[in-house]
Amino acid sequence: DDANKPISEWTTLISINERTKDENKDPDVYEFSHISPPTRIVRLLQTDKNWSNNNYLQLFHFDLFGSIL
Repeated sequence: DDANKPISEWTTLISINERTKDENKDPDVYEFSHISPPTRIVRLLQTDKNWSNNNYLQLFHFDLFGSIL
């Protein structure tokens, strides 16, 4: 999305609300619930504290796959 748009107007592709440490596999695969519009920029945005009650987001590997029809 356009960096000049407010966050509330960005397109949300997926939202994860992890509440416990063992809630998700490591590594885990997430699929979008709906098709994404064509985009050049993808942002990862942490909006709340994680399961250990801190503002810490750690990625070891991140891929996005798709095609334009």
